[in-house]
Amino acid sequence: MNKLTNKRNKRVRAAVGALLAVLFAGSGVTTAATALGVPISPLYVYLAAAIPAALCGLGTLNTACLIASAVLLAGAAGGYAVAHVDGFAAMRDYVVSWVQPEVDPALIARGGGMLIICAAFLLGALFFALLYRREFIALALLLLGALLVGSHAMSETASLPATLPGLAAAAAAFALTGSLSRDGAMLRALLPSTLAVALAVALLPSGQPTWEPLSRAADRVRSAFEQYFNFTRERIAFSINEQGYDRAGELGDEVVPMLGGPADPHNAPVLKVRCAQPMLLRGAVRAGYTGYSWVDSAPKSRYLWLDPTHLGVRGYVFDQDFESPAGAFAYGEATVELLDEGTSTLFVPGRLSDFSMEIATAVYYNTAGELFLARGVQPGDTYRVSALLPVRGEALRAAALRAEGVRDGQYATMLAYYSNLPQGIDSGVYALTQAVVSGAETAYDKALAIESYLRQNMRYTLDAAYPPAGVDFVSHFLLDTREGYCSYYASAMAVMARIAGLPARYVEGYLARPDADGTAILTGEDAHAWAEIYFNGLGWIPFDATGRADGAGGDPGESDGSGDEGGMPDPTETPTEAPTEAPTEAPEDAPGPLDGEATPEPTEAPMDDDLGAMEDAPTPTPEPWPEPETPEPPQPPQTRDSDWLWTVLAVLLILALIALAALWVRARLRRADPARLCAQAGSTQEAGMIAYRANLTLLAHMGQTPVNGESPEAFVARIAGQFESADYAAFVRAVSLSQYARKPLTGQDVQAGLRAYAGFYGAMRRRERLRFNLSRLFRGLGSFESIP
Repeated sequence: MNKLTNKRNKRVRAAVGALLAVLFAGSGVTTAATALGVPISPLYVYLAAAIPAALCGLGTLNTACLIASAVLLAGAAGGYAVAHVDGFAAMRDYVVSWVQPEVDPALIARGGGMLIICAAFLLGALFFALLYRREFIALALLLLGALLVGSHAMSETASLPATLPGLAAAAAAFALTGSLSRDGAMLRALLPSTLAVALAVALLPSGQPTWEPLSRAADRVRSAFEQYFNFTRERIAFSINEQGYDRAGELGDEVVPMLGGPADPHNAPVLKVRCAQPMLLRGAVRAGYTGYSWVDSAPKSRYLWLDPTHLGVRGYVFDQDFESPAGAFAYGEATVELLDEGTSTLFVPGRLSDFSMEIATAVYYNTAGELFLARGVQPGDTYRVSALLPVRGEALRAAALRAEGVRDGQYATMLAYYSNLPQGIDSGVYALTQAVVSGAETAYDKALAIESYLRQNMRYTLDAAYPPAGVDFVSHFLLDTREGYCSYYASAMAVMARIAGLPARYVEGYLARPDADGTAILTGEDAHAWAEIYFNGLGWIPFDATGRADGAGGDPGESDGSGDEGGMPDPTETPTEAPTEAPTEAPEDAPGPLDGEATPEPTEAPMDDDLGAMEDAPTPTPEPWPEPETPEPPQPPQTRDSDWLWTVLAVLLILALIALAALWVRARLRRADPARLCAQAGSTQEAGMIAYRANLTLLAHMGQTPVNGESPEAFVARIAGQFESADYAAFVRAVSLSQYARKPLTGQDVQAGLRAYAGFYGAMRRRERLRFNLSRLFRGLGSFESIP
């Protein structure tokens, strides 16, 4: 092997690696761009991949080229970054927007385009590093395959023509892992590989032949990609209206959910819950009360449950950051299996501490604390939850009292958003509420007083009357009929709490009451509604005012004034005494109906059977009251969660570069290892010359080199006082005999030379060893052909 041949092979290897890297990166990234719907020309993608690949190939030729290519590569990357600062901000916004149902096309074009260019640039360098060294070609093939398969699994819009250059390059690169010994053979393999791939695509049938097991596996992979990265479907929210409660009515030309009316709960199983204690499972949270229904039209931010960059948001939404004193909260677990479809909602306890479901299913949550899938639920979907359940008693009351002194930065926002009430609520409701909470000392006592009043003075019945048209639903329940089912009690609890100055919201879900075996099969009869009240420093606490007498059925039975907690642990305290009759006079500042507003006449119209109306029952059509201005919905505290993503990416990139550098250093040092080179030598004579050159180069870094005209043995004698080595003396004598007396070297002679090298290397000072290793890294051991 002569020097000219080595240089030519190195240039060929660099050119081959750069060409393959461009095809690998360009094809993979272009395919991913079509899958993501990013409009960008393939020319820009291949150019972005070609620049780092070419510069990396240039850097392999010699030390000067390495320095020049590193400077040019850093300059190109830095110059592009400075010139496109706004583009990087758009790229960040584009990546963050992946969890949103819709993305602005302009953001896709700008931010997505920047992401594609950066990916092509980085992959161009990465693929060259892998393909330049033959032992890493398999890893490059695996990475390309994952990129291409993942793109096609992500979206049906992924381009097949964009994939073809990568497949052809992969086939050609695979040739280098076989029996072909020269890198130039890859160039000859590239043409038939391209023709083979093109012929295979051309011979594909016009239909879509599939193998069913593989098709199912691909569907699962595609479904997982869509759920995690391309969630565009509208969420199907849960409502007890669909389980036979409340009703639907017309408001203008629109059919809307409305509170009240006779209920006919469905008895088909919908959930199977295994738990050790009764548990309220939250499904839907609504903040806006209209006088005839609960709505929540305000936008809610959506987050992936497994997203590690938003753990702070998750802790905020599920009150995980608040103190949960022992005695006031009890740990509870449940396994929930879906038995029916029709919604995307997952039912979980309020103070959720952990959630687990199969990784292929993407689970999301929003800022209201609702959990849901990126698809509709399917029978058999199963998940596990654990939560801290409030234990009603003196310990919880004491915890709420202590928490009043805690600085809660979100309380003011919660109070502003969850205290709004429409005009039209009867002034008697304001007067009643003031009387009920008049003896309460704390916010928690006020909530208990309202709950106790509703349990003791209202009668539970499913055969509830329709509220009159134009009359506030809660006012009609509290002041007129005083009977109804769970949505009546929950609405009254939330409205009265807001009147009393407590942030409250209306919640629908299920009440799970396990049997002796710890299993509860829930039907529409177990659908339930309750209120949640936010306490400063403590978070959301559920209040189920419906009460329960017999425990039969799903919705708590008719209240007998016993004060049972409707599935919650019995309180150990006596609720604040509340009046049983509504006061007849309202406070002067209590708002009433709008001045001069006429009460609309009820209309007689039969309800549609599909909307769950009772046969021949009149359907009042309410007129909406003007609603007060609603403040912005509460959002998680402003954090730098999105910045963490970029920090993690930067750290991963740095670690990847360090790993690649370490691999390169290791490979270069192995190439300059005399023991390894001797083992690969074609003859003992060649191995001896390698060992001799290695010793001379090492001694030169220790300050000792032969002078002009000095024989090898004279050189040994001169340095013997400082570097005495019997192995080296014997080895040099054998080398001299082979050069001047034509006596062949033996394997023992070579081993003596290698032992001498190891002894000299061990005797080097730290600075000498560092210089020597740097020389080996960039220059090798020197020329084996010209040895003095």
